[in-house]
Amino acid sequence: MSDVLRKIMGGHPTQKRYDGGNKDADIHMKFDDWIQTIKSRYGDRSKIISSGIILGHLPRLENNRDPRMIKGRVVYVKSKEAQNYEKHGIPQIRVYSRRLRERPLNEFIDVFLRVYCRTSVLKGNSQDLNGELFYNCLEKSGMIDDDRLIVGKHLRRMFDKKNPRVEFCITTPYEDFG
Repeated sequence: MSDVLRKIMGGHPTQKRYDGGNKDADIHMKFDDWIQTIKSRYGDRSKIISSGIILGHLPRLENNRDPRMIKGRVVYVKSKEAQNYEKHGIPQIRVYSRRLRERPLNEFIDVFLRVYCRTSVLKGNSQDLNGELFYNCLEKSGMIDDDRLIVGKHLRRMFDKKNPRVEFCITTPYEDFG
């Protein structure tokens, strides 16, 4: 089992499961504060379905496709970085989806993401903010039926050089879709 999965398999992010000390406790305290903010802002109009922390740097999907010749045709394949994120991200998401229910979600949802990048926007070499690869991982992990069910996408870029990660919160839509 990889170190990433060993850290994740310990339980919900609010539980003390890391041996890392105060840094990890700060991360989880900030995560819990963020979830409380979402609850207070949208609480009467929506319900939190699932939330969690996925460790690892989230690469951008659109610009991370490599052209390959397969059977005389040019096919665009996901880059190694994107494949690696899926390889490590999907098992982490499955931990949260198992707690949710046995079947994937088949209803409209809002997804709130806080993407912690390695580089700051101010340094000029940061990537564009995009959560498409994460939405695909939600679908491939079995948490949702189809990423087209996501009607609200709320992304925020954060900076953490030592601990790149994605914090997510899935809620019912706070506006009526039908």
